Parts: sequence; C-alpha cells; structure tokens
Amino acid sequence: MANRRAPWALMKEITGGCLSHQGTVCRNCGEFCGVDAISYCFAAGGITEPIIDADFCTGCGDCVASCPTMAIVVTPIAAEKPDAGDPA
Repeated sequence: MANRRAPWALMKEITGGCLSHQGTVCRNCGEFCGVDAISYCFAAGGITEPIIDADFCTGCGDCVASCPTMAIVVTPIAAEKPDAGDPA
C-alpha cells in the first residue's frame, strides 16, 4: 500500500504514561479507534504495547479522548516549504 498523506499533517505518539508501558493491561485507544489504526505488539513480560499506524490514522482524536492517562500526544507537523529555486 502506498504511503498516504492526510491533508492535515499530525504526529501521533504514545508516551511513557501509557498504562501498557507501566505493565497494566489497557486497550482503550484501540477499542475506540474506528479505523483500526492501533494495533498491539507483544513486549517482554507478556505485556502488549499499542502502536499507531499512520497510514490508517485519520487524526480524529478518539484515541486521545479515550486514554485514561492522556498518554497519546498529537502534534502538528510543519508543512514542507518549497525550495527558493523551485517554481511554486
């Protein structure tokens, strides 16, 4: 599948405050994701860690709102500017 770029450029990150990173089972973000952009990967100790697939994420924010520890951070990515020599 080709890498799609949404008209809004957002960086999504799951921080260390995530309950899964602290050894507690929590799947709220994935359960609330309507496009299944969040999957889980097994980590040491049998804990699963959430992973956001940017190719499927629509930027809706449902995962952010559902996180009990507010561990999902969404920040805008600066738009790429054309080089000075490139015609616009």
